[in-house]
Amino acid sequence: MRLYKKKVKSLDKELQILKSEKETLSIKKTKKKSKKAQSDTEDNSYKVDYMEALYLSERYIDSKYMYPIKDLEDKSNFFYAKKVVITGVYDDYPDRNDLAKLFWECGADIDRGIGVKTEFLIVGDEAGPKKLLQAKEQGITIIDQKKLNKYF
Repeated sequence: MRLYKKKVKSLDKELQILKSEKETLSIKKTKKKSKKAQSDTEDNSYKVDYMEALYLSERYIDSKYMYPIKDLEDKSNFFYAKKVVITGVYDDYPDRNDLAKLFWECGADIDRGIGVKTEFLIVGDEAGPKKLLQAKEQGITIIDQKKLNKYF
């Protein structure tokens, strides 16, 4: 459990760094050509656009939503004290943290991966195939975007 919390904190720090950088990230990769072609080292640069990095960071759920609110006054919400996993991309919630915040404010216990106690899988476009398969195998209730709009 400690290792998990350290990993989550580490990922959160990395996410903050990605969001704070406003310039283009670049990743450099060098290759050596064979002696027949060229003896020099060729430097290939692959640029990752800032918007692409931001898009990936929007799919990551912040750790502050991973711990449910225990002292809610209104415990009548359908998702209160339920284990929920969010996967995919959502039209109404471009940043997955916005969706996670809704569930968190209802008292849901949000997780990034499917476990034994998971009760609901919230599925958007481009949902993870592994998560879908696990949910079906374990009999977890799958809620798509249309059904989700009925709750919020």
